Amino acid sequence: MPIAFGVPHVANDLRYLVMPLPHWQRTLALVGCGALFVLRVVAIATGAVLLRTEAIVVAAWLVAMVCLAPTSPLRLVAVLAIAALVIALPVKFAMLAATAHNAVAVVAWAAVARPNRRRVAIAIVTLATAACATALLGPRLADATALAQAARALHVSPALALAFLMMQAAHYLIWLVWIPRARPARAVVLGALVVIAAGCINAPWTRTTYLALATFHIYLELVVLTARVARRSS
Repeated sequence: MPIAFGVPHVANDLRYLVMPLPHWQRTLALVGCGALFVLRVVAIATGAVLLRTEAIVVAAWLVAMVCLAPTSPLRLVAVLAIAALVIALPVKFAMLAATAHNAVAVVAWAAVARPNRRRVAIAIVTLATAACATALLGPRLADATALAQAARALHVSPALALAFLMMQAAHYLIWLVWIPRARPARAVVLGALVVIAAGCINAPWTRTTYLALATFHIYLELVVLTARVARRSS
């Protein structure tokens, strides 16, 4: 799924989360994404572990997005506390962000597309039911080669791997079907074709490299949506 749908998904992140922001927030978002992307390039090139530095960038980005917009003192304190935890626990934060990333798509859909509450409730119930069902079916499929490989790659049981893969499929459905209001640009289509072509040559390397370089979009969703909540709730 990352090889086939990753590029248009990240493009939609930028298009529907970043571009509608006020100029100063859009600039912050692009700087934050660029810094995280460069850090991943350096990490891949040198083999260095830069999670702490990435956490500092994310924390500073979050604080700047909230502090420079109207919000209540209580929520500002809460954001500062979250930022401190992000810096103090970079590995756990990265694991939590990656795990919660698929579910965050539902929040993004509600914030960007603004469907009615009934549709949101139905979608959440459906996704939760499907996740539980696939988790229950996981043990029966434990011997399936593809599922076993996914479980080893994710370092989880086959049941949890199946539930994760189902949620990832729902994640792409939301970002590629439910949220978009326009066709992808030619550059996005070309980028997707390049990644798919690379995947046909060496799928494991392409998937690993793409996921490493595109990690910034996970933090983008978390920071922008948190800033939206803080601003609207003020």
